[in-house]
Amino acid sequence: MDGACTIRVQSPDDRSASKDAPAQANANGAAAVGELSGMLTRLAIVHEPKSLPAEPQQQQVLMPKKPASRLQYYKPHDGYALGCPNPPCFEERFSTAQGIHKSMELQDGELESTLRLACKVFDVETATVSLLTGERIYLVGACGALPVCVCPDRWGFCGWSFLNPNHELNVVENMLEDARFSENFFVVSENFRLVFYVMAPLISSNGHRIGTLCIMGQQPRKFDATRGAILANLSELLVRQIERRWVLQGSQRVQGSKLMRSVEAYESACGFIDATNVNNWRLLHLNAPAVKLLGIDWTASYDQLPKLDEGRHMAPFDGIPLEQVLGVDMSLAAWQAAQAELTLTDVKGAKGTPAEGRRFNVTFKLAASDSLDEHAPFSVGVPSWLRESSDPLPGHNYFFMHIRPADASPP
Repeated sequence: MDGACTIRVQSPDDRSASKDAPAQANANGAAAVGELSGMLTRLAIVHEPKSLPAEPQQQQVLMPKKPASRLQYYKPHDGYALGCPNPPCFEERFSTAQGIHKSMELQDGELESTLRLACKVFDVETATVSLLTGERIYLVGACGALPVCVCPDRWGFCGWSFLNPNHELNVVENMLEDARFSENFFVVSENFRLVFYVMAPLISSNGHRIGTLCIMGQQPRKFDATRGAILANLSELLVRQIERRWVLQGSQRVQGSKLMRSVEAYESACGFIDATNVNNWRLLHLNAPAVKLLGIDWTASYDQLPKLDEGRHMAPFDGIPLEQVLGVDMSLAAWQAAQAELTLTDVKGAKGTPAEGRRFNVTFKLAASDSLDEHAPFSVGVPSWLRESSDPLPGHNYFFMHIRPADASPP
């Protein structure tokens, strides 16, 4: 065994004592991240720390040197200590995730707006966007009980979904009753107490799951197929922006993989609409291409998002009236109860906005539809055991809004 890493299995008394060790809070309010490093004492891992490159605006947890095979020292596989086993496509997925992470370039407020939307639509306060590079989980966006940070992948929940041969949501309504997670640090720790968990995979253009969009809660709760379809479509919208630069730089072709998303997918302007009030549609989200096309200032910041270790909960968020952006005739709102999709042509930009005088073709599509749009190359499945929602709100009142200049060729 390499002298840089020594593993000693503790007795039950030792483990009990280590659980009672208090977490050290730091000055900037990141007490939860400080407790992560204390997790290493559960395995009594003593190592010579190796410096890792610091991530911008992220807190990093140093990791010990790990054995080449996760199965080397544990028989049978110890999921609690080591995390999930690697999937068969691990090497290709690892290369893809690393390439996307290194080239990722998001506009200010883009991830924050996505997290805010997830919290609003699914009524949660903890949401994350993560990239899994094989050794680490990069929480590139997080709010609620979790901070933006870097930690060993074996500590997370997301990797277990990668063992599923199909692209599918991972839904755990009560992690205390799931053997994979019931002893997990993030479930049992008083700083987190995460019990409810739903994950949608972020699928790269070569078909690999390189990360996740997750929603979580501190109480068990039911989840339904309608909300599952909305989360699956949000993951497709998000991954386009995450991998955009990587694909357009040609990394996909260098790896010899087939490009599954068209270039048009990365330039598709999209928003998210709450049409609960038929006379006052609310705009809850715009992606980067939509912000560019309409020329409006769409902002979001972490100050608007919940941060539970500081006692900050989700602030009310209702978006802005759609009429402030586009001249949509609200008398057409009655269609929403009977149709899944509607296209309006020659819609004018709202007065007083940069889009004034321009015309657009706008398509409204139910957010719980089978796919985000015609550019989506993959279908993220919803577990068959989930029931349809008995609540009409998510199924009939949430829409994706696709915007194109009126003089542009149809897709």
